[in-house]
Amino acid sequence: TYDRAVKTHHFLLFIRQLRKRHGEGRFNLYMDNLRVHHAKKVLKEMEELDIEPIWAPIYSPDYNLIKFVFS
Repeated sequence: TYDRAVKTHHFLLFIRQLRKRHGEGRFNLYMDNLRVHHAKKVLKEMEELDIEPIWAPIYSPDYNLIKFVFS
């Protein structure tokens, strides 16, 4: 968790850690539409790390339950 806004470099570190934890082979990562998730650097890194994003539908808090905590 972060006590401030998540920046692109924070998310890049996170997906690199995920890659290490999950070993080789493609895996999917379910993500909402936070601007950081769509950054060109992030998408390129995810492609290089063989991580396939699954995008939450826009404006659909029913599929992103954490929104009920913060919204």
